[in-house]
Amino acid sequence: MDKREIRARDVVADIRAGIDDVGLMAKYRLSSRGLDRLFGKLVAAGLISRTEWTARKTGHEETVELVDINGALPEKSGARRPHPTASRRPFSGKVEDVDILDYVQWLLIDGKQTVLIVLPYGEDPCRLFLDSGKVVHAVAGQAEGEEAFYRMALYTSGEFVHMPWTEPEDVTIESEPTSLILEAARRRDEAEIGMLSVKG
Repeated sequence: MDKREIRARDVVADIRAGIDDVGLMAKYRLSSRGLDRLFGKLVAAGLISRTEWTARKTGHEETVELVDINGALPEKSGARRPHPTASRRPFSGKVEDVDILDYVQWLLIDGKQTVLIVLPYGEDPCRLFLDSGKVVHAVAGQAEGEEAFYRMALYTSGEFVHMPWTEPEDVTIESEPTSLILEAARRRDEAEIGMLSVKG
């Protein structure tokens, strides 16, 4: 498999221009692991400082503060520690082994308004614009609309990240979410059956 060449000076220019990690991953077709490796190489080559990399990482991650962890919990079993409402935040984290169609379906049921970036290994990234229970736009490489959504459903592995909601350039998907998901699942089943028959 040929290695993709990424010009270090282009990446450094993008970093210094303020492009965030999601933007870098999409532009250079990298997973988060690949982006970490790239940063490591840039630090090793002296093109960015370790401080610059560390500041960037801590700037993009949510942290959990463990205050008085030894002895600060209530003595009685079952008693809950009060949560300061002023610092309430939703959970965030990393989840492994998620079926991408199941995850999109959950987002649709939950009515999320978000831009989901799907970063498959070795394929074009896909941007899904989810607006209050509907997929309104999708882009994957040169494909747009439903074809981009169906292409995303065929991705077998990768990572995904959320970006804040922005209006899409165009509304390219009008189908109801249920029919969209069912058609994507049907196409994926057909592709898997086709692969089995080729191997068999």
